[in-house]
Amino acid sequence: MKLNFESNFMSIIKKTGMALLVLATAIGCNKNGDLPDRSGTQTVKKLVSSQVSITRWHPQTVIVGDKTDRRENGDLGVWFEQTGINSAADIEIWFGENKLNTQWFVKPNEVVTLDIPAKMISTPGIHKLFLKLPSSGQEIEIGMLEVKEGLGK
Repeated sequence: MKLNFESNFMSIIKKTGMALLVLATAIGCNKNGDLPDRSGTQTVKKLVSSQVSITRWHPQTVIVGDKTDRRENGDLGVWFEQTGINSAADIEIWFGENKLNTQWFVKPNEVVTLDIPAKMISTPGIHKLFLKLPSSGQEIEIGMLEVKEGLGK
């Protein structure tokens, strides 16, 4: 009778242990059983790699009043190729001193498109276009966009 009890007890322990292992894996524990960092830092690291690269982008120069690369509403359509950004969550897009309130979507290691409002490109100047991670303050430069004076002005 004692042997039967011990084998049943060990069977229960093995099944419970397996269930705990599955549960720990599901909530994100590593192989040492450590819980993931929920401070937000880990989330940013997963969304944005430390190896972010902007490889190409367009347009780099626009002319006030020119309709090239413009949307129907007059906003400027901009695209950039990137690696290392996996999600647009918690990433801001800035044009000079202005945070853009534009929606943008990211697929890992692909081209991203965004809009710059027409009023922001209505006067000549050179403006830094960049991504900002508010949680860390890190800035990732896309490039410098030159807005040139229109023809006949």
